[in-house]
Formats: sequence, C-alpha cells, structure tokens
Amino acid sequence: MNKIQPLDQVRTIVASALNRAAKVRKNFESFLTETMILILTIYGRLSCLSMARYGGSCESRFRQNFKREFYWCAFNSGMPLEEAGHRCAIALDHSFLCKSDGKTPGLVRYWSGCAGTVKRGLEILGFT
Repeated sequence: MNKIQPLDQVRTIVASALNRAAKVRKNFESFLTETMILILTIYGRLSCLSMARYGGSCESRFRQNFKREFYWCAFNSGMPLEEAGHRCAIALDHSFLCKSDGKTPGLVRYWSGCAGTVKRGLEILGFT
C-alpha cells in the first residue's frame, strides 16, 4: 500500500501553492517548506534559534529569509485546499494591549469586552 506521509503532504501543498502564487527562487522554496514543517512539528515557542536547533539550516538563514518581502496573501490564496479533502476554516481574533504612555504610535481607545469598558491601548488582529 502506498501511503503518503503527512510531512510529504505538506511539502507538496507548499510547492503547489508557491507554483500558483508567485515565482520564487528554489532556495526560498526549500526554506519555506522547511519552515512550514518546523512550525507543525516543534512544540513550544518558535524562534529562529529553535528552528535552527530542530531543522537542517542555520539560524542566520531563517533570519535573512524572514526579512525578505513575501506576499503571504497570494501564497495563502494559492493553497490547494480543495485537493486536500479536509474542511478548512478561517479565523479572525482581536486582541487588546493596554498602553498608558503617550509615546506609542497608533494609541487610541478601544472597547474591551473582558473589562466591559473602553480602554486606551493598541488593538492586534490575528488572521488565520
């Protein structure tokens, strides 16, 4: 029986999404594939140091490639979700950081649902 291993499936999904989304160099494609696999397999906090520890590349490769410009929206829209055969969901999460100093840029008042009042701070939006 020819079973596809889950990490091999991640490699094929990332490669097909990159082919659909944008032209990238081969070394960036291998970097992105390795990064996606490490994100799925490392337990705990993710950093360039921990990815270098558990991955096959050095820490500077992760730092340099994360500094490069990359269009994540085109990559995510190029994901072959209909071929995966699984249900997919998109999640949106609002978070709030309380800030009291006047030197932080973008500081405004937001409704805090936990406190039930308006607070001064920064709003963070997480999109998954």
